[in-house]
Amino acid sequence: MLLVAPNADQPGRIGLTVSRKVGNAVTRNRVRRRLREIVRLRPEELSHGWDHVVIAHPEAAVCDTRRLTEELTCLLAQARAWISANASCSR
Repeated sequence: MLLVAPNADQPGRIGLTVSRKVGNAVTRNRVRRRLREIVRLRPEELSHGWDHVVIAHPEAAVCDTRRLTEELTCLLAQARAWISANASCSR
């Protein structure tokens, strides 16, 4: 799940939330590290002027990195499309 909120025209930022429903501490940290690495390799995916909050679901613990990359890339693309659509409507 991905939530976005405006952040006063700063570079795009990301926050990661991995609850205990995902697994034990080792599993949660592994998921968090994998998500952080995916974003580190693709900083252009984050929309400038927006905060992004990724909420990991329990399925993230059993997904491989390729699948997590696809899912996160898709979510970020949908967020960019939503931001573009709402920016053009508000003008």
